[in-house]
Amino acid sequence: DTDLCLRNNSDYGVHTTSLGVIWQSCVLGFAGVRICDEKLYITPNLPDNWERVTFRLWWRESLLKVTVTKDSVDVKVLKGPKDIEVITE
Repeated sequence: DTDLCLRNNSDYGVHTTSLGVIWQSCVLGFAGVRICDEKLYITPNLPDNWERVTFRLWWRESLLKVTVTKDSVDVKVLKGPKDIEVITE
């Protein structure tokens, strides 16, 4: 048995905490998402061998679909208020 089975902190070998850390690394790190002064900033910093990363994110009662490439940020509002300001740098 692995420690995942002994401690009952995973289902079928999937450690959900690890998945959350991977998601945060991609979104906060490589996509460059941050919140500062109650504003949403996206500053891409993708690895050389990545073309893009796409993810969904809730921001101020709106569900966003964000696609980040090395030189662009595309934000679509899927649900909720459409007047979302995203600052890209």
